[in-house]
Amino acid sequence: MFGFGGPDTPEQRDKKLRKAAKRGDAAEITRLLDAGADINSAGGFWGNTALGWAADQGHIHCVRLLLERGAKIDATNSLGWSPLVNAIVSNRGEIVDLLLEKGASITLKDGSGRTPLDNAVNYKMKEMAARLSRHAAKLAAEREARQRARDEVLRRAQEEADRRASQEYANVVVFKQRAGDHTLEDVFNFVSLERLTLVRKGDDGPVETMTRQNMADMDNRTMLKKALAEHAKRGGTLTEKDIFPDEKPRIARLPGGPA
Repeated sequence: MFGFGGPDTPEQRDKKLRKAAKRGDAAEITRLLDAGADINSAGGFWGNTALGWAADQGHIHCVRLLLERGAKIDATNSLGWSPLVNAIVSNRGEIVDLLLEKGASITLKDGSGRTPLDNAVNYKMKEMAARLSRHAAKLAAEREARQRARDEVLRRAQEEADRRASQEYANVVVFKQRAGDHTLEDVFNFVSLERLTLVRKGDDGPVETMTRQNMADMDNRTMLKKALAEHAKRGGTLTEKDIFPDEKPRIARLPGGPA
């Protein structure tokens, strides 16, 4: 004799999953999902997914289970309604709160172009409309706070970049002068306290020679004083005393004193 009642087909498992969600049977949902049922399959008169049915019928434990198992939170039915709209129209306040907490869209439009809030207003669900309005205000405040935080990070980064640029501008002073078909370039670096002298071919040609000298070893300070003046003009703080810390101050001869 031939027996009947073999294993379910995938379509049968999916249908049983939606029915289990509709009646709130969490154990059966778990069994069917473990057996390979498609958690996001849609069907029936309204074309709901299992999550859509659980939300519509008010089975919050099944809603939690389906979300934990990876159900698409904004999957829509034949009307374009998401599980959130199903819960709103069916007056399932706790499920609405749960779906909003898990990130359900409040801007998704259905087949008639209505958002969840529009549907709450259209169906005269005042309390639901208030919930959605509060959530929208919360999301707006969170977005504003994130934007302020991003703006503050950018502001600080820009200030630091400006500070470094300003510091670099003050700490590196360059003088150029033409010498025939060459350019003599003196670079005073007030960070390393060095003077670099570059000889270039033409105005910005390749460097042909370069010499390095510690500022403290400079005998002729005319160019150094000019560079220090430019350094100070740009906001730098170094003085000759910083460059020559061990130099004794020169004592001026008093009028009438010994020569």
